[in-house]
Amino acid sequence: MIDAGKAIEEAEEFIQGEEQAKKRCFVGLCPDLKTRYLLSKKAEKKALAIDKLRNEGDLDSISFRPRLLQIVASSVYNREALNSRVLFLKQVMDALRDPNLNMIGVYGMGGVGKTTLAKEVHRQAIEEKLFDVVVMVAVNQTPELRRIQSEIADVLGLTFDVEEIPGRANRLYERLKKEKKVLIILDDIWKQLDLKAVGIPFGDVCRGCKILLTSRSQDVLSREMRTQKEFRLDVLQDEEAWSLFEMTLADAKDSELPPIAAEVAKKCAGLPLLLLTVATDLRNRESYAWNDKLKQLSVFDNEEIYAKVHSVLESSYNDLPDGDKYGFVKIHDVVRDTALSIASREQHAFIGTSGSELMEWPNKDSARISLPYCDIEDLPEGWECPKAELLLLFTEVLSLGIPDLFFKGIRNLEVVDFTGMRFVSLPSSLAFLSNLHTLCLHRCQLDDIAIIGVLKQLRVLSFANSYIVELPGQIEH
Repeated sequence: MIDAGKAIEEAEEFIQGEEQAKKRCFVGLCPDLKTRYLLSKKAEKKALAIDKLRNEGDLDSISFRPRLLQIVASSVYNREALNSRVLFLKQVMDALRDPNLNMIGVYGMGGVGKTTLAKEVHRQAIEEKLFDVVVMVAVNQTPELRRIQSEIADVLGLTFDVEEIPGRANRLYERLKKEKKVLIILDDIWKQLDLKAVGIPFGDVCRGCKILLTSRSQDVLSREMRTQKEFRLDVLQDEEAWSLFEMTLADAKDSELPPIAAEVAKKCAGLPLLLLTVATDLRNRESYAWNDKLKQLSVFDNEEIYAKVHSVLESSYNDLPDGDKYGFVKIHDVVRDTALSIASREQHAFIGTSGSELMEWPNKDSARISLPYCDIEDLPEGWECPKAELLLLFTEVLSLGIPDLFFKGIRNLEVVDFTGMRFVSLPSSLAFLSNLHTLCLHRCQLDDIAIIGVLKQLRVLSFANSYIVELPGQIEH
């Protein structure tokens, strides 16, 4: 790097010398040939020196962009006077400062506040400049390795020059090893995540890389991810639960809470997600709404907390105006489970479970079908689902093929989204979809897609992050 810096300085001097060469002899009528000759010889030597530096340098083809700063959440612990959470945060931060620890975990039931805690760690680590790089990524039930890689790369300012996940992992791995102090927060882990497959160095190979994991399960952290230390995040005690409940209602028009408010808060069993949901529902509501909510919460014991959460969330959904129901789902994992239950029952939706084997295919009454990273060996040839209007199929298995007559029995589809597939050619039965107006082929490898040209009703066509050999002539024009 010192030689390279010297070469740059000399190049700048050479450019300044070029101005001298522009001067002319004989009252400006002739160029200064002697000066130009000397500069040309000097330029030839510099070019050879720079070329030698380039060949000797340990350079790769990775390109770098300006680093993107992730949005840092404002602190909620101090605002809501949650002293136990502040102390818990301090324990986690102390562990991250411990030079003998490089992978720690936080576990607790759904809705207890693990993601909120992770955001607090993210914020504090950045504000106190404890690390050179701090990045937080949601992993979720079915990890999308490509997305996780991209989110980490964005913070590093790294641009991948390869598309395959293993190649991207190698680039990310080498890039992270160059950083002295890194904190990677992987939120919401449900099962073992292969850090090497993502491209995250850990342990002795990269002592400067610290990893914080959150999960519902201690076993996932200690046995599968082999964390060195785990912290259990519990529900709030009564006093802090009431503080959170009261603060959520603080901006209500009627500042005087009904007499049963404390009892309602207590029925939320100290679970932050439930406290926030109930308090938000009851803000500026009449006394009868408070009584109804208390009865609803009293149906279940505090030990039956998940049943209580689902009941309250479904009640919140039913209270929304019809026009707002499609925007209801802010995907917390507990909220998502409730939303899927509602969709399956009320909108004739069939929604597969990510990471699980698909035991049966949607019936003929299904109008909306979502298969998000389900374990599917083969797609059916003669599948009949005449009422289906929407089909989403996400996979990481490029070898999963679609039979040529796959769409013949589901010809009323209006929206189709395939993610993570490879097509030598799109199925000819795609031509049956005369009502199709949206086709998304994301992260796909696409060779022959000429059949798209016959889809006359198509209004939205997306090839986000896909590899395409050639666009059909109808699209080009």
